[in-house]
Amino acid sequence: FVCPKALFCFTECALVSKTMPLHRGLRVNKVCTRSSDTVCGPLERFYCIEKKKGCCTLAVQHSECSPGQYIKQINGHCCHMCAPGNRVLWHCTVDTSTTCVSCSASTYTDEPNGLEMCFSCSTCDAGDGLRIQKACTRLSNTVCEPLKGFFCMVRKKGSCKLAVKHSQCNPGEYIQQKGTASTDTVCGECTNGTYSDGTFTACQTHTICQSMGRKQIETGTTSSDAKCEHTQNGLVIGSITGVVVVVVIVVIGVSVTQFVIFKHKSKARPGIK
Repeated sequence: FVCPKALFCFTECALVSKTMPLHRGLRVNKVCTRSSDTVCGPLERFYCIEKKKGCCTLAVQHSECSPGQYIKQINGHCCHMCAPGNRVLWHCTVDTSTTCVSCSASTYTDEPNGLEMCFSCSTCDAGDGLRIQKACTRLSNTVCEPLKGFFCMVRKKGSCKLAVKHSQCNPGEYIQQKGTASTDTVCGECTNGTYSDGTFTACQTHTICQSMGRKQIETGTTSSDAKCEHTQNGLVIGSITGVVVVVVIVVIGVSVTQFVIFKHKSKARPGIK
């Protein structure tokens, strides 16, 4: 089926696409159908200055703006940017410069801009393992850091976006390197003859029961120490030692008491030295 006779828009788009790509700055946005004509739009880096029945009929190329300026999309004027912490209230015209206003509370812009709205400040969600390191201002976004015991997994523009809890070492492992705000915990494995319950910063050597004159009742593993038997001899020796100490204290006490009594009697009898 052949489309109905094309209107101006279709003709111009067709000409542009085949013979005059820069003549009117147009390209086909929507092709002709049985029920609708071709819809033209401006080429990249062009903006529309004439429209007919909803279709762009003439587009011109954007100006090359100087540093610190932006292109107003409606008419292609180069406007002066607003300073960081501000946004555009009114775009410039041929006769007036850009009118800027300060960003409102909880919003910011951190670069010169031609924005009509400031960016919303980010939040530091504890559910993402985050807390505020630096509060948001008109000139800068919130800076987040990991909670204590967490480390940053996703970082963007100097702020942490997602943090996770430090890993815990398993029994049989020791903490080789403690976790930081930017790195996870590093665990190392204990070798034969040593052990750790997962919280030690170094593996401990198993207790040698024989060196203490005691019998081993449970072999040590990489996650637990060896266990020694409490011998009867050890209890007897401890009891004897305790009795001896008590006897010595009693003897000393009796001797001191007798000496004091003797001195007292000597003073009570004249002539006795």
